[in-house]
Amino acid sequence: MARAQTKASVPGMIIASIVAFIVVYFTTYKPQYDAHNTYLPVPCVTYDSNVRTTTCTRRSCSGSGSRRSCHTTYYTCYYADLYVHYTPKDNPEQSAVISDGDYSSFASAQNVVSQFGNGTTPDCYYNPLNFAEVTRGRPSMTGGVIAISITGAFMGICCLGLLIFVGFILVKKIRESSWSCPSFSC
Repeated sequence: MARAQTKASVPGMIIASIVAFIVVYFTTYKPQYDAHNTYLPVPCVTYDSNVRTTTCTRRSCSGSGSRRSCHTTYYTCYYADLYVHYTPKDNPEQSAVISDGDYSSFASAQNVVSQFGNGTTPDCYYNPLNFAEVTRGRPSMTGGVIAISITGAFMGICCLGLLIFVGFILVKKIRESSWSCPSFSC
């Protein structure tokens, strides 16, 4: 009975890893890849900037099961908001807000605001499908690359397990059969 479960679990592991890869690809990597490759560079001009203060939360948990406890910490965070004008290719001028960062200090956010004051020209990238989406710098793909790497490693481990499993089955079949080596030594 244990052997039947083992034989069934290997294809199941392979199918599960393929499904996991597809899910991670379409939910994490592909949207980030598309954003990274579809955002277009555009000259933009800052017409206003300020530091926005808001309350942020951070949740941390410890323990497990019935001993699990979570704690929510409230803290003040700061965003450098840059108000920019830009002209997308073959379209009228647009206005957008670039909210930069989740800074832990007012001085850090103020530094960005000072760097990109009125009339400055930061490097901007806009989404041609939604002109309100503008970033300072090309969108990052770090999260997607990490997710794909972890999923690929999982798939590699599953495939290695399958190869080892098939190898053991073949060795067992050879030992059980009356097969003999031709002209070379086994």
